[in-house]
Amino acid sequence: MKTLHVDRSTQIIMHIACSFPLLKGKFYSYGYDPDRFHPQDLLAMSKGWSTSEIHLRNFVLTTWKPSWAKRKRCTFDLFEALSIFDETNRRVLLHWLNQPCFPGAYL
Repeated sequence: MKTLHVDRSTQIIMHIACSFPLLKGKFYSYGYDPDRFHPQDLLAMSKGWSTSEIHLRNFVLTTWKPSWAKRKRCTFDLFEALSIFDETNRRVLLHWLNQPCFPGAYL
C-alpha cells in the first residue's frame, strides 16, 4: 500500500479549495495527485473555467503561494468575487474571511 506524503500546506489548501462547491470535484476529475500537486497544475486545469471559477482559482493561489501567484499575475479581487459568486460560494468565502488560514504558514 502506498503511503501519501503530502505537505501540510497542500493538505490545508486542498481542504479550503474543496470547501467551495464550484471547485469541489474539479481536482479529482483533473486527476489530482496529492503527492505531486503544484500551483502550476491549478493553472493548467483551469482552462475553460467560468469567471467565478477563475476568481476561486486566484483566491486559492494567492492564499497558498502569494509570491508565485503574483509572478503569474493571478490576482484576487475580493469585492469583484463577492459581487459575482453565488450565495453558497459567497458564504464559504465569508466564512474563510472570518477565520482566515494561510497554508504557507505551515511550511
